[in-house]
Amino acid sequence: MHQRIGIGPDNKYTCVGFDLDNTLLYSENLNKWATRKTTADWGFKYSRMEKQDLVGLTNKALFYGILRRQDSYKRLTPERQTQIVNGMIGMKRQFFNDRIDLATPVAGAVEIVMALHQLSIPLAIATVAGKRSLGISLKRLGLSEEMFNILIPSDALPAGYLPKPDPRHWAYTAGLLCQDLSKVLVVEDSLKGIASARGAGLDTVALSTTASREELIGAGVLEVFKDHFELAKWLGVEIEKGEE
Repeated sequence: MHQRIGIGPDNKYTCVGFDLDNTLLYSENLNKWATRKTTADWGFKYSRMEKQDLVGLTNKALFYGILRRQDSYKRLTPERQTQIVNGMIGMKRQFFNDRIDLATPVAGAVEIVMALHQLSIPLAIATVAGKRSLGISLKRLGLSEEMFNILIPSDALPAGYLPKPDPRHWAYTAGLLCQDLSKVLVVEDSLKGIASARGAGLDTVALSTTASREELIGAGVLEVFKDHFELAKWLGVEIEKGEE
């Protein structure tokens, strides 16, 4: 078995795990638009919900949270609540998928994935998105699923496991990706994602696409980068900027 190449400071890391939304693909605005449209079409409001509460939630958790804030919530049977949430999830997914063209790659995301893949660095994605949305997002990025060794959307977690910020999401993903977890580097953007990775004991860096540098450093990341070009430089991986 050949020895894997190491990247990063002291060539420490042999495996890299990425979040998806706002780490590889700018999808926050699209997610917000699809959520607002879905909520409005169902006759609900969610404007009182704190902005940060919307970051890194599964659709199920998001829409249950919105539903609980409605005046009519207590009058709904559990069965009706489930029916409404499932209907909202389906509608939002359709809106998101229909307008995936509005999502754009984070600067350097495609280039760094391709460079790491060419170096035979095992790669993973752990995301609160579902399998279908993950596939559509990768297609939007122009990346194939085969470029990643491990893909763990929220609906691929084992029974009883919860998605981020639960540490088991990243612990499960990293355990499948690399035998030595000390050699795994996680790239995240949200505080919930960082909580999952750090809770699993994984070295983590962040992109400042969602939270402030101060918040990210306070969450325990090693470094904060504005984009993947800066991250690549820190890793010692050569990538070139494409044409603007």
